[in-house]
Amino acid sequence: MSHIQGLKERRAFERFQGPCPSYLVTQDGDALCQVLNLSCAGAQLTTPQPLMPDSRVTLQLDNLGSFPGTVVWSIGFHSGIRFEKASPEIARYLGVSFACLDGGSTTLA
Repeated sequence: MSHIQGLKERRAFERFQGPCPSYLVTQDGDALCQVLNLSCAGAQLTTPQPLMPDSRVTLQLDNLGSFPGTVVWSIGFHSGIRFEKASPEIARYLGVSFACLDGGSTTLA
């Protein structure tokens, strides 16, 4: 079992299951990434370089916009980010109720 499969599930929101090519802006530069899953509060990504927990990033999704957030965990090239605020654009994209936006800023990716 991989480390990622062994992580305890702490998700409160419905998720889109990827992969979906996207773009990530970090302190160290910009890079293509793959979104493995996406909720209105965060995302799980694979990146060409490992990300540092607590670092600030911005996920840019085609046709949805840019979503600033924080890396909450990272294992190798897989990372989870939590958006600064829950996104109504992503909620609409996922077809979920805006009720998912209540308290979204405290939900882990």
